Amino acid sequence: MTKTNMILALFVLLLGVVATVTVLEPQIVDKLIQERQSRPSGASSVPVRNLQDKTREKNSPPAWRAQETVSKPDPSGASQAQKPESVQEKQEPPMAEIRTDFTMAGADVSIKAESYDDWRVECAEFKDGKTICNMNQRLAWEQNTKVTALMVVMTMTEREGKPIPRMRLLVPLGTYLPAGLAIAMKGEEEINVKFQFCSPEGCTVTLDLADEVVKQLKAKDSLTVGYLRPDSQVAQMKVSLKGFTKAFERISGTMKEP
Repeated sequence: MTKTNMILALFVLLLGVVATVTVLEPQIVDKLIQERQSRPSGASSVPVRNLQDKTREKNSPPAWRAQETVSKPDPSGASQAQKPESVQEKQEPPMAEIRTDFTMAGADVSIKAESYDDWRVECAEFKDGKTICNMNQRLAWEQNTKVTALMVVMTMTEREGKPIPRMRLLVPLGTYLPAGLAIAMKGEEEINVKFQFCSPEGCTVTLDLADEVVKQLKAKDSLTVGYLRPDSQVAQMKVSLKGFTKAFERISGTMKEP
């Protein structure tokens, strides 16, 4: 083979290699993309902080029992898809149902407002002659006292014939809902609860409290509530428990006459 033929053969070989790479390269790239996409990620992407570890993912213990709803059973016995939460019915009718704006449904007129240190008690008269009271506390932003940062309302409801204290906590619209609401008392285990619904007034968590929780609230100075604000900053609100005992006795009808 002459020198010229050797050079031509080498040139043809190089052209073949280049052509092969050109054809295979898209397949190689596609394979690499598929392999990358199929790899399990080490951690899920979280757009904001987890309340700086203040909202651990756990179910709320029975003492802080989220208000339960149940779907109406199918009379035919046939299975049916679960109704959305907005149309599910409460397990027990409340004694005094509070609207999303925290006024009491069915009340004719508010008859009296009282103050017990840091708690306000409002009573309303119903058509059946009953007078129902709720206790509430409103916390505003320091920068803008006209904007409510947290609203806490307690009233009495009923389950299986037994009166149950019900607490509702309202936070502003735009709150990062997946993080939930963190609730803590000094010396007690912190819990995290999910938001149940939002309305034009804000987003709400509803809890039915066991007797042991009420005793703890009476014995403490404050309750800390945390959530992620619309600007992704952590909001930690301190709910004063000064006057809680007297206010609770007032709404539960256990206040002793002086």
